Amino acid sequence: MVQGNHQFQIAWLDESRREQAIRDMLECRNASGTAGNRRRRRPADYSMVVFEGNVAPTPELCGPLNAALKSPPDATRKPADGIQIWLGEPVAIAAPTRVELRRAGGQNLMIIGQDEKQVDSLLAYVVLSCCVNGSLNNSSPARDGDRSNTDSQRRLVLLHDGRDHEVVQRFRSLQSVAGVDGYSIAEPTECDAVIQSLYDTVVAREEDSVRANGPEQFLVIRNLGQFRTLRKDDDDFGLGGFGEKKAATAASMFGDIIKRGPVVGVHVIVWSDTFSNAIRWISNSLLREFETRIAFRMNQADSSSLLDSPVASLLTPGRAIVYRDQTGTSEKFRPFAWPSDTWLRSMTEGDPPPATDLDINSLIIE
Repeated sequence: MVQGNHQFQIAWLDESRREQAIRDMLECRNASGTAGNRRRRRPADYSMVVFEGNVAPTPELCGPLNAALKSPPDATRKPADGIQIWLGEPVAIAAPTRVELRRAGGQNLMIIGQDEKQVDSLLAYVVLSCCVNGSLNNSSPARDGDRSNTDSQRRLVLLHDGRDHEVVQRFRSLQSVAGVDGYSIAEPTECDAVIQSLYDTVVAREEDSVRANGPEQFLVIRNLGQFRTLRKDDDDFGLGGFGEKKAATAASMFGDIIKRGPVVGVHVIVWSDTFSNAIRWISNSLLREFETRIAFRMNQADSSSLLDSPVASLLTPGRAIVYRDQTGTSEKFRPFAWPSDTWLRSMTEGDPPPATDLDINSLIIE
């Protein structure tokens, strides 16, 4: 493949593996017969030798993701079990990149980057990983605007800035095509009501151990800087106040959800275009509550503040880094492309993942 490759790109194979790969391709080509008799091969019919360069990977080739999204209901699942979120393919030879959200302090996810297209793809797989799961009762999608304060089922609310109508429709297609249950999209005008509902859920679960084991609740915020009511107060330095206690605001409740929510199964996933914008909305103390962070290319200072390393300043197009603060480790990966409608339908209709455009029979060995 010429598309997506750098001018200088190399893959090292020992001689025996290289010769075997060539033999396998020649045998496959000879066994296929003439061009008119060739059948279209599925991804399971071949394995990748060299990754696709800068081309975003497709979910069809991610076996663990397909298995997770198509798994039947798991009656043995416990509240302590984490939620797996699949993000993309690693740059190194390793398993597909994923993160886990567990019921523990700091189990929130922050995404920083200015590439809206790739960020939207990540958020799409956050929605799918959290909602299209065997532990959900897949009935009918939740209607937009239905913010009833119930936590009897797993629920995900996407706070969307609404600036791009086409992007909103793409996220809405995840609801209609995939048939996810408990997934709703909220507009900026509904922000305070959504925060109030989730805050009430956190308080109720803290007071009732039975409700504390209820299904997970997720708050996903696209473009944090567009939600003014969530911005921390400039005069709030955490020193305490004098006189009467201040009334709870959307910003203060948002901070409490970030700090107290993960322990009772309420998690926050936010995206901000720059680190400086994120820190204006989220204080340094709250930043520690996001133990998992994803960064696209940024300057050295922001990278060091977010990841404790300037490594994000060296990222090339089509790359991101996931940083796990608890272990101090980071992993470079290639985010998945936006899921196709065909693949989404295959997740709900039980069909095998559709074949991709890559066909090993088209390779010419000279």
